[in-house]
Amino acid sequence: GTPASTFTDKAMTDMQVVGRSGHYIDLAPSTTAPATRCIDYCTFDFHSLSVHKDVSEVAKTAIRVYGVGSAGPRGFYGTIKPHFDFENNVSAFLGAENTALFSYSFATISTVIPTVASRGDEILVDEAVGIPIHQGVTLSRANAKYYRHNDMLQLEELMVSINAREKASGKVGVTRKFVATEGVFRNLGDLCYLQQIVRLCKKYHFRIILDDCMGFGVVGPTGRGTPEHFGVSIKDISLYVGSLGGALGAIGGFCCGDRALIDHQRLAATGYVYSASLPPYVSCAASAALELIDKDPFIPQKAQKVAIAFRKEIRKHKLPKSIEMIECIDDVSPLVHFRPIHAHLQTNANLCCDTLLDQVVQDLFDRQFAVRRCIYNFEERSHVIPSLRVALKSSISEADTVAFAKVLVSVLKARMPEM
Repeated sequence: GTPASTFTDKAMTDMQVVGRSGHYIDLAPSTTAPATRCIDYCTFDFHSLSVHKDVSEVAKTAIRVYGVGSAGPRGFYGTIKPHFDFENNVSAFLGAENTALFSYSFATISTVIPTVASRGDEILVDEAVGIPIHQGVTLSRANAKYYRHNDMLQLEELMVSINAREKASGKVGVTRKFVATEGVFRNLGDLCYLQQIVRLCKKYHFRIILDDCMGFGVVGPTGRGTPEHFGVSIKDISLYVGSLGGALGAIGGFCCGDRALIDHQRLAATGYVYSASLPPYVSCAASAALELIDKDPFIPQKAQKVAIAFRKEIRKHKLPKSIEMIECIDDVSPLVHFRPIHAHLQTNANLCCDTLLDQVVQDLFDRQFAVRRCIYNFEERSHVIPSLRVALKSSISEADTVAFAKVLVSVLKARMPEM
């Protein structure tokens, strides 16, 4: 898609990650240019497991055994034992019946939705979801209605309306009905009201499609995601989608659910059927990372403690009146967004706000902190308000995170107007 804002800070736009060491990343315009080492607050590698010694050793061993490629799609010579191992490991970890492993996180939810919903079906979607769900809903050609972000009253009104129309048409039990939402919202950093959504879905006979890419491995007492945080059984979620590119520090995605639903995806989900399967060494590395989280619940618990401490420090020092921190239930989300308030946006074009946030990003980069401004595209349905996104890390101590919060507040006060 085309970026909604064409302004970018050249110094940061040209940067790429050329090296990693724990929670540090090396940024440079190219692999041959001198790099700047920064503390990583921009990638979704929430536990820095992509460079964990044990995970790296597993990946090296897998390369020696299987090579670096899988030679084809899953259904055509591309399925190798590490793929089955990872799927079984995720199923056991979450308590799900079955799991399908996809090669690309974006293509997971966007091709899973069309396998269960089609023309004539109904999907209710939280307006704050990101592009992957939007794409999946569009491809399904189902009747999509968007409810205001986390507005349970409007969600229930839409459910009542759909059921009434279904009854009037004499098609009760014929139309498939879904609610699609994210567990931890990538574009806002807050959580969905999962308990209320489950209650409404049971009452009005809807199924839940949950994209928990940002919550899996991070949220919940043992890292089992948004359902665990809210005490919701995984069996109440028809399709649970997660990412290997977040807490596991790898690439790819997966979908969990009833055995019949997942088996159907192996035949119908285009992201599974037509994509070359995930390299075996990546599957092995992801399984090793999942094992670390499973054996040591302190890893996700540390991430949540860091998130709580960070937000507490931000509130303590107070932000300029022109910008706000988006609040989150229980403060456990690893993503924290800072965005200009509505009044400031009314008097300043988005481009101006983007410029200010890019200057904040550059100031932090000059202090060896890597943070990114969110860049949306025109396909985003809503919540394309300019924002600064901080991705917190369990591998960074609470003390260092609090110290960073102080630096961030000071930079925001220097750059953002008080109004």
